[in-house]
Amino acid sequence: MSIASSTLCPPPALSAVTADLTYLSPGVKNPVFYLIEPPPGVCQDDACYENHRLPVYNARPLQEKLSLDKEGFQLVQQPSAMADFYDEEEVQRRYYPEAEQVIRALTGAQTVIVFDHNWRHSFWAKSGRMDLQPPVERIHNDFTASSGYGRARLELERLGISATALLRQRFAIVNLWRPIGEPVVRSPRAPYLPPCTGAPSGPIRRRPTPSPTPSPVPNPTSRS
Repeated sequence: MSIASSTLCPPPALSAVTADLTYLSPGVKNPVFYLIEPPPGVCQDDACYENHRLPVYNARPLQEKLSLDKEGFQLVQQPSAMADFYDEEEVQRRYYPEAEQVIRALTGAQTVIVFDHNWRHSFWAKSGRMDLQPPVERIHNDFTASSGYGRARLELERLGISATALLRQRFAIVNLWRPIGEPVVRSPRAPYLPPCTGAPSGPIRRRPTPSPTPSPVPNPTSRS
């Protein structure tokens, strides 16, 4: 990912709103977050966070200029034949092939494997629906450089595919997000663009999965 040549570095004259963004506090060592109920006497999340009020830019005017290789995200239109996005069987039968098609078109990848999905909903998740998760309300990435390789190897081996040779080539793990039914009115996606000089971060280890999730510490030149 070439941040130095990014369309958004430095930020262009885009409209923006100001919001409180939640960062991992500097100096926290080996924080752990439990995805399930933690053991007795153990905190679900022992990390320390701090909010910073920062501008969040509207990137829609740059839709045609953004790319996965430079900015690390793109905005695309993807019509779908889905009837019910909350139907698990239909998602895997119909939407997985749609997702595979759009990722292949965006990346030019020879092989695309769709291996996971989740639903996020602020209200329904809090009402007790176990199949839904609330939005993650802190700045984070899903993988480190090492855990990305580990997840790719795991998913390939689950399909009976030899991973060693494939992982010597260039590959990417791409998140594909879309609103379901109506425009998002709360907790919209805000892609995080590190500063051109780089930003330190700390991994938050999630339980029960051992895959760490990088969370940047505050940096005044970071943008969303």
